[in-house]
Amino acid sequence: MDPGSGGDSKAPRGGHLKEWNAIDEWRDSPEFRELDAKLDKFLREDAIIGSLEGFKGARTADFKVVVVGNKKSGKTSTIFNLCGIEDPSGRTHGVAEYNAYWPIKLMQEELPIIVRLRFWDSGIWCITDESPTLEKKLKQQQYEKGDAVLYVCTAVDHKSFESVSKMIETNSDPRPLPRTRAVVMTRTDQWVRREVSSSELKSIEKEFSVRTFGISNLMKMPTHEKTDTRKLMDWLCCDLLRAQHAGDVASVKNARKSISFWPMSSGKK
Repeated sequence: MDPGSGGDSKAPRGGHLKEWNAIDEWRDSPEFRELDAKLDKFLREDAIIGSLEGFKGARTADFKVVVVGNKKSGKTSTIFNLCGIEDPSGRTHGVAEYNAYWPIKLMQEELPIIVRLRFWDSGIWCITDESPTLEKKLKQQQYEKGDAVLYVCTAVDHKSFESVSKMIETNSDPRPLPRTRAVVMTRTDQWVRREVSSSELKSIEKEFSVRTFGISNLMKMPTHEKTDTRKLMDWLCCDLLRAQHAGDVASVKNARKSISFWPMSSGKK
């Protein structure tokens, strides 16, 4: 179990893949609404630096997710979407960490789990962009002990797709390479400007065994009510929990504290 885990539940029984699927209809249940309200109260009144330590009523898990991709590919807007943060300005300077809290219930699991995903974003490395040493240090900080990586590209720029494809093909970024990997294509709703087809996106999944998702990053409703983002968050949490159960994530292998050059931001679902 990772150092951020706690609560009253036990790990899922057995290791069948179906046990690591989320129960989608659970989000319409009174149990979800009660837990959601309890989590909201805890985050507002008792959480320290976003940690779930001390939360009661559900097992908790904590993972670091590295987000990479070209400039203007939609990395920050994707993170804001997944974290439920409404901030259209969305420019990232250096390295920033954002928190998402995702209640989930697995098949054949008695109690729900609340997963904290710490998304690490990267942007303009410094004001002058003339410091390779600083850039290297910031990249090392972003990549260190990552449990998962999201490769972000945009449907309206084929170069961003090519860049992500090359990263995956050569395993160049991030290093070390996390076990859980997914490609997220933004602006899939802008079909008139689209430069990357759905079949091209799926080709990465077939060729490199990496999951792929298309999202629009619209901010008009809560994250858990958006079908595209909910599918991504459910898959990401389930895959990380399965890896954690097998002892194959960095948060299990290495106890750590999160440190950031810039203040952390928190979002909720």
